[in-house]
Amino acid sequence: MKIGFSLALITLFLTTNIFSQQDADAKRVISEVAKKYPKDAAISFTFKMETEIPDEEDKFVTKGKVLVKNSNFKLFIDNNILISDSETLWYYNSEMNEVQINSAKDIEESNEIINPQHILDILHNPNISYLMTESYLDKNEKINIIECIAPKNDAGIFKYKLHINSNYQILKIKSFSNDGYRTTLSIEEEKISERFPQGTFIFNTSDYPEVHVEDLRID
Repeated sequence: MKIGFSLALITLFLTTNIFSQQDADAKRVISEVAKKYPKDAAISFTFKMETEIPDEEDKFVTKGKVLVKNSNFKLFIDNNILISDSETLWYYNSEMNEVQINSAKDIEESNEIINPQHILDILHNPNISYLMTESYLDKNEKINIIECIAPKNDAGIFKYKLHINSNYQILKIKSFSNDGYRTTLSIEEEKISERFPQGTFIFNTSDYPEVHVEDLRID
């Protein structure tokens, strides 16, 4: 009985130490990644996005480009454009030459895409906990996978997994939502700078002749 109790204590001690070390390793890597991606940086990247939908075998795959600066973003996907200046959200449908205007908070209610605003929050949010779960080799380069447990948010995303290379570059982000949606964003090319041209995060109707405007905001 005493032997069993002692073994249980030893197992608990070793397990706790392993997870503590994994947690420390994860925080160290995240700290380095955060230096590479400052919270106020202007970041643009092209990506491939795969969405796993509950009860459907096939993944929905698309490609696009996103520009992110603080809480502002501009997303090009499927020849359409989604723009937010943190207050207003514009969705431009190129086939219909129509733009719908909503409140920016509406993006928080969508779990079909990874909200571009969350990308830097994953690195800089003190309420997120990190754990190094595994690593693998890709073309002889070690890639670490860090699990990020997120605080509750409107989209119901409870966890992210980051794939990070030896240069502390984010290669892939996978989000897990409570309703079963799984979205994987594979970053293909990225550019980090200090600013974007003025007006980047505003939809200018003069750039789209004869565009139909539908304002869906509720005062």
